[in-house]
Amino acid sequence: MSVEIRPLDCGIGAEVMGVDLKAIDAEARRAIYAALLEYPVIAVRGQEGLSTADVLAASRFLGPELESHLFTRYHHPYDPLVMVLSNRVDAGGKAKGLRGAGSFWHSDVS
Repeated sequence: MSVEIRPLDCGIGAEVMGVDLKAIDAEARRAIYAALLEYPVIAVRGQEGLSTADVLAASRFLGPELESHLFTRYHHPYDPLVMVLSNRVDAGGKAKGLRGAGSFWHSDVS
């Protein structure tokens, strides 16, 4: 499958299709990087079963320096560089991750 960049209707970003972040090649890296230069926001669709290491590796090809999010409560238990976003709660009613993070504009730690 080849990489496809599709502008989103809202005009602020694009979606990236045809990429497996678990086995990303040089062509896909170049295409994603070029999309980030053109669009402020990208969504890499169709990702399933990514491990914490996969997420970090995909992030690092955009730049080797990563920072932990300021909300330490939501750090992933295996690596604080990954922040957990979830609308689920545990048996005691405690949030398993930051709820509603995709429902408002944010820029993370940048």
